[in-house]
Amino acid sequence: MELTPEEQRLAEKLFNKIQRQRREDRKNERYYRGLQEIGNLGIAVPPDVQPFAFPLNWCRTYIDVLEERQDVRMFLRSGALEEDAELRADWEANDLDSLSHLVHRDLLIYGRAFISVAARDGGGRPRIMPESPKDIAALVDARTREMTAALRIYRDDTGIAEYMTLYLPDSTVLIDRRAGKWEVVRRIKHRLGRVPLVMILNRQRTGEWAGETQLADLRPLVDMAGRVMLQLQLAMETVATPQKVALGVTQKDFVDADGNQIDDPWETYLGAIWAISSKDAKIEQLSGAQLTGFHDTIKMLAEQAATVTGLPVRMMGQNTANPAAEGAIRADESRLVKQVERLNTLMGAGWAWALGIAERIRTGSWDADGQISTLWQNPGTPTESQRADALQKSTGGRPFMSVRGAMAEMGWPQQRIDRELEWLEQENSMGGIIEKLERGADDNSGEREPP
Repeated sequence: MELTPEEQRLAEKLFNKIQRQRREDRKNERYYRGLQEIGNLGIAVPPDVQPFAFPLNWCRTYIDVLEERQDVRMFLRSGALEEDAELRADWEANDLDSLSHLVHRDLLIYGRAFISVAARDGGGRPRIMPESPKDIAALVDARTREMTAALRIYRDDTGIAEYMTLYLPDSTVLIDRRAGKWEVVRRIKHRLGRVPLVMILNRQRTGEWAGETQLADLRPLVDMAGRVMLQLQLAMETVATPQKVALGVTQKDFVDADGNQIDDPWETYLGAIWAISSKDAKIEQLSGAQLTGFHDTIKMLAEQAATVTGLPVRMMGQNTANPAAEGAIRADESRLVKQVERLNTLMGAGWAWALGIAERIRTGSWDADGQISTLWQNPGTPTESQRADALQKSTGGRPFMSVRGAMAEMGWPQQRIDRELEWLEQENSMGGIIEKLERGADDNSGEREPP
């Protein structure tokens, strides 16, 4: 089975788009992994020292700090106060408590993330799956803002494309490479009326359908920090090491322990003992150079990195002598928390769309469009005592929360809340029975049996 001319045109266009974005994706991934190349001017650093270069991996620190604070709490429908059981079931059926972090990390590293939704061959809950943004591209109609097509490439260990999936509004086309030619192996007629794929873009701008990596402003600073660390290593091995100066000696004065002439006097440089017979010889030692200039430069770069990322300087390795108090920590993290909240708004909309498509597959209805909200855990550093104290003061010290509300505020899942309430009801019932028995025993304690 072959692709139709229109499908062929879309596949080629999307395939070329994936190939164009691969260079930038590889660059961003290497920065995140700390494997980027550290260049230098070649003036003070010999080529032999270059392999010892290593970056201060602030990129991974920045991405991970943001992603670690992105924890989904629950899903609500418009007007509801409790989590929807069907949405939670779709979420848990796909193990998204763990897989969702892959999507969040992809969005930050590559500037875009994708989630595919499909019916399972054996039935059951729809499959909601993170897709690698490195091997996927989508086309969007600028007038309607709707996705018109998307292509996902699957590669072997050598990077060669083995098979592809073409996503269309009414069908999904599975394509394999056979005898060097692309052939359709299956067409799935889902008839959803939209591409069963969710695209999330970071730092999107009006009129553009491309995202930007969260590392864009940090990469130049990381490059400079890497060069400083390389020069620091060179200085540690050269000018920072105390130097020896031998005056009034010749090459014949350098002999080994057996009295044999040493061909290369420089081999004695690291010798523990020097013994020279010439009475005119003089050995002196020069003090090593101070490295504080390198340390100050690293500190300055860390402060600049904190400026562009919003991370507290203490997270960039610049620690103070005294630990910060709770209030200072929250003030120090204000920009970081706001960044996570904005990212959660973006990611929450993406997860809501994915769950909406899954519900359409399950029920055949689009009633969930725009009706699903994603709630997140508090991205701030937990300071529960300060928070509880503030709430008590706001209500004048009166009780202000039900038991169920307190459990929800603690972030417990709905199943745990229901089970705890059942146990509380059982304990209350048992307590009432015990109280009646004890009261009855007290009432009968004053009665005497007749003689």
